[in-house]
Amino acid sequence: MKRLERDKGKTYAFDRADSPMLDVDQGESFIVETEDAFSGIMRGSSDSSLLGQLPGRDRTPPLSNPVTGPVYIKGAKRGDLLKVTVERIEVDRCGVCAFFPGSGPPAIRTRWPELNEACVIPLTHCHETQQVLLDGEPAWPASPMIGTIGVAPDREVAASIWGQGAWGGNLDCQHIAEGSIFYVNCYHDGALLYVGDVHASQADTELCSVADETRADVVLRCDVIPNTQIPFPRIETADALITLCSAKPLEEAVTGAIVHMVDWLVAGHGFTSRQAYLHMSANPGCRIHIYQMVGFGPMRYTAGAAFPRISLGPSHTSKRKILQGGS
Repeated sequence: MKRLERDKGKTYAFDRADSPMLDVDQGESFIVETEDAFSGIMRGSSDSSLLGQLPGRDRTPPLSNPVTGPVYIKGAKRGDLLKVTVERIEVDRCGVCAFFPGSGPPAIRTRWPELNEACVIPLTHCHETQQVLLDGEPAWPASPMIGTIGVAPDREVAASIWGQGAWGGNLDCQHIAEGSIFYVNCYHDGALLYVGDVHASQADTELCSVADETRADVVLRCDVIPNTQIPFPRIETADALITLCSAKPLEEAVTGAIVHMVDWLVAGHGFTSRQAYLHMSANPGCRIHIYQMVGFGPMRYTAGAAFPRISLGPSHTSKRKILQGGS
């Protein structure tokens, strides 16, 4: 299986000018090694002074949140849709979370001033029990996910820490996990795919601005849907269809995700607009996820609208078009 090593492909931007670091065929499984969001500097450490020594924090945008890439998918071209299947995520045994002075909601930091102090919290991943360990004791289940994934944007160069858009980016979505399918537009030959910022676990909103940051080996498989575009990345899991939107204020992200879902149900699954709207209002299986609400630089909030597969029903499933429409 082809492998892109983290030291070979590590970068801090989604840039169409980057030379491909790996070429793969459609349908071919390959491995991307990713570095943690702190560029590996704090791996296994509890030294809070390292927060002030992170390289690239004096740059604008910061050289932080590295991605690995780009991967060139043969046959992909501008105007196509890239289908990325996440086959496996193998996280490192070491993880780290941190509290940065000035990060997180001001109301929380004001009430509990100690949360405004620099703090590094090392975490351990027990592969045998699939648990995250804090101070050697099981704390919560591991749930590996890809925090940053996308392709080179159409014209601009986007920083891997701040960039979000129809091309993907720093989405911090827990549902980009093993077994899920991620859909994103192609803007250049080969798509130019980047992956990074794997979390062994993350709660909704990523409250303190980081999660369980870790290195990982990610196994992916890519296919191309010709001549198809979507307004923002979409996800399919075993249980749900999910549409994403990154925007500020938060209600704009939520509304955008719902609009994208109604669009998908109407254009791709044969719903009427009235049926889709009713489901999103009254179906308890329809959920809104606030994946990331980090107030750092120009980052926007990421929300997702989830529609349960069970509610598609046989008639709508039979009418399914892969992802046609919705542009």
